[in-house]
Amino acid sequence: MDKQIQAEYRCLLNKTKKQIVEELGQELNFYPYDIWRYRIKENWWGRKTTLLIYFKNETAHEIKIIKHY
Repeated sequence: MDKQIQAEYRCLLNKTKKQIVEELGQELNFYPYDIWRYRIKENWWGRKTTLLIYFKNETAHEIKIIKHY
């Protein structure tokens, strides 16, 4: 399942911060930071799935999906 979710967001690689804000919204990400978080989903037990986007020179160069409580 994680690989399916990660493949879904792989299209964000090499996009600028402005393009990502247009697609996913700003949420609570501080624009100058190089790591942004987007909550993808939360189950009824409170377990969250979060998308992490790492930027280099204002361009997304890596994405990760993490699950946490």
